[in-house]
This record gives sequence, structure tokens and C-alpha cells, in this order.
Amino acid sequence: MMPNTQHPTHEQRPTGILGPLTQLGKRLLSGNQLEGLRLAATAWILARLVLLIWGAVLWRTHLIPAESVSQPADEARGSRGEARTLLVDVWKRWDAFHYEAILEEGYRERNLSVHFPLYPLLARVVGSLLSLPAIPALLLVSHVCSFLALLALYQVARRAMETAIARRSTAAAVLFPTSFFLFAPFTESLSLLLTLVTVWLVHERRWFAACLAGLAAGLSRPTVLPLAALIGWAAIQDWSSRGWAARITRLLVAATPILGTAAFLAWRTSVGLPSIESLQAEAWGRTMRWPWQTLLDIPRWISSGSFTLASWAGLAILLLMLIAVVWGWRKLPMGWNLYQVSLLLLLTVSERDLEPLTAIPRYALLMFPLYAVLALWAHTPRRRLVAVTAGFASQLLLSGQFFMGGWIG
Repeated sequence: MMPNTQHPTHEQRPTGILGPLTQLGKRLLSGNQLEGLRLAATAWILARLVLLIWGAVLWRTHLIPAESVSQPADEARGSRGEARTLLVDVWKRWDAFHYEAILEEGYRERNLSVHFPLYPLLARVVGSLLSLPAIPALLLVSHVCSFLALLALYQVARRAMETAIARRSTAAAVLFPTSFFLFAPFTESLSLLLTLVTVWLVHERRWFAACLAGLAAGLSRPTVLPLAALIGWAAIQDWSSRGWAARITRLLVAATPILGTAAFLAWRTSVGLPSIESLQAEAWGRTMRWPWQTLLDIPRWISSGSFTLASWAGLAILLLMLIAVVWGWRKLPMGWNLYQVSLLLLLTVSERDLEPLTAIPRYALLMFPLYAVLALWAHTPRRRLVAVTAGFASQLLLSGQFFMGGWIG
């Protein structure tokens, strides 16, 4: 499959730090790219409306406990209180409390330091500028990043594959069973956006801007580390046509996601915080292991009754990821394949015996090539119907569990 792209000439490319932004703006406003903007906006609005209506149904039927919202029950049931409940409170679950605490008071508790700083830092800036409380500021950052991530996904998929695949990839991302996390006060939407922006800049050979985006991605969460494999492959592809200085520079760009993560870990060490691994083992029972050990332990976990709904969702998505790696190997760019394999390994080197595989449903959102694999598979109307039905039903199930305060990932 031939890439659907045209490389601009050197004379067409603006210089300076604003060059990549200028080029991206021109692309977004061109006739062909307006389709991507419309598609991303439509998919984003529909997904958000469905989740709003679904949350309202759960709230009106009293399936969301009144004590799980931040308002008194009588106020939460009123018209103004209900709006706040549906727009804010139903999203305030699990890690959202941690990010709220970081935004308001910093890393005052050592367990909070397992969360990387860029997301709460951006929310703090937004909250200060708009005079928003912590959770609304976090939600605003997530909502903006989720829309931009859909737009970036379309651009990246169209850059590497056909326009039809780009359209279906965007739809696959919205229909993914756990894509509701892209709207939640969690870091997934920001990390996905920075990952896709880095990939787009690498494909465009904008190495300086890719360096900045890679560093920022590394400061958002450690699951972006597989970006190093994708950038490294792109650098190797340019190897024969560049001098040694350029070659070394491109290899250094490949290390930027690692450097961003390492910078935060170095800061933690400098202030005397224990390692993230020790904190995860102490607080959540999560331990490091070989990836195959995780796979071999699945039958034992199932037979022992350790599986929850989140565990079953994690198993289903893990199998989907494995299938995508194998089936998509000859259909995707090699850099994407390396990214998929690296992320799959990263997600299976840490697990816990109590409620295993529960982190995979959320972390799998960063595997953007998976959306392209689903798009390639759903090339007939019947397959698209199957994919839409399965994605919609599973997302209602998992988002409902999340809104009701259940653990999903």
C-alpha cells in the first residue's frame, strides 16, 4: 500500500520554531484536511453526547450512588446540581483524586509521586487562567486533548495509509471499549496526543519539534517509552542519506521520550522519594515480571477467582493487541509494528495477583496502530457493523461501571 503523502520542498518549509506549527495550520486549513477536522469534530461530539446521555440515565435511575458525588444528595438531585453531577462529578473517580491533590498541593504524599507531572501542571495553568477548580480544569485539558488526539490520529493515518483507512481509524478510536478515558481527568488523552504529534513530526522529518514533543510525552507518563523504537526506526531509514552529525542527532531524538521520563525519575530521587516500583508494590501489590510470566499466569488467575470485570476487559483487549501485532505485521509501517510490540511488552512486565490485567484496558489506548488494524479489518459493511456494535456495547458496559464508581483501569 503506497503512502498517501507529498513531501514539501525545502523552500516551502518555514524556518524557526514556529515552522512546524505554520505548516500544520496550512495543512489543517487546506481542502483535503478540512475533512479530517470535520470527522474529528463529529466523532468527538457524538462520543461526548453518548457518554453524557448514558451518565444521565445511570444517575436518573439511581445506579450512581448519591454519596459518590461531591455535593449533598438534595442539591445533586436539583437542576443545577444535576448539571454539575453529569458534567463533573461522574468523572471524579480513582486517579482523578490523585491528580486533583497534585494540582492543589503538589506531591505532598509519596504515593502521589507515581503520577507524572505534565498533566496536572497543564491543568494548573488552565485553572489559573480561567479561575477553574481542580477537577473542571483537569476535565477541560482532557477534553481539548481528546479532540486534538482524534485530529492528529487522522493526520498520522492519512500520512501513512489511505484516506479511507484514516477515517475508519478515527472511528475505531472513538468506539474503542475504553475510549471514555480520553474525556476523564486522567492523563491518557494528553499522552495519546503527544504520542501522535511526535509520530507526525517524525514522519515529516521535523526533528527539532519531534525532540520537544518526545520530551513532553516522556513527562506525561512512562507508557510512551515505545516511541523510542518508532523514532529510532525512522532515524535508521534516513541513515544512508545523511552525514554523521545528522545521524547522531536523529538517534538522540529517539531517546527523548526516555529522557523526559528519566528527568522526572531523577527529580524524585533527588528529593528522597522511593522508587515507583517499590511504591506500586507497597500500595497496589504490583510487581515486575517477565512478559511471558504474565501470559502463563492467566489460567491460574481465572481458576483462582481473581478476575474482575476490569480483568476480563483487560484479557479481551490484551488478546486484541496480540492479534493486531500478528495480523497487522505486513500491513503496517515497520516503525508502527515496533511500537506495537514494544508497548505490548511494556504493559505485561508489571502485574499484580489481586485483580490482574486491570491496567491494560486504559493503557492500551496509546496503541494507536491498533486503530489502523481495526480499520483495515473493517473493510466491508458487515465487519463495520460488527465492530460498531461490539465497541458501542462494550463501551457502555465499561463506562457505566466507571461512572458507578467501579474499577476499570
